[in-house]
Amino acid sequence: TRTETRMGAEQSSSSASSSAAAEAVDVSSLEAVSLGEVAKHDGEESLWIVIDDVVFDVTKFFNDHPGGPEILLNHAGKDVSVEFEDALHSDSAKEQMKQFAVAVVAGGKHDSKKEKESG
Repeated sequence: TRTETRMGAEQSSSSASSSAAAEAVDVSSLEAVSLGEVAKHDGEESLWIVIDDVVFDVTKFFNDHPGGPEILLNHAGKDVSVEFEDALHSDSAKEQMKQFAVAVVAGGKHDSKKEKESG
């Protein structure tokens, strides 16, 4: 079944469309950080993930994640856009993500400086 293909084997439409979690975020006031900076936040004491070029600090949510803290720890410091969509998160879960947005990915589609620097 399709639910058995988790970690990126089934990437077709979910990687092409934006995540509702990221769409709900007002990115205009968020700073841009590199993926290298995101990768430094890969543990229980500071846990960041990227969904659709938006950086989320889910450290405070670590122990409350319904799928268990291990799933967050396994994906800490990484872009989890495909995995987030593949997990079929509810609309309320996507709405809840807004409070954890801390930055956008530098050079990504939400980086307002990207357009200024390339011109």
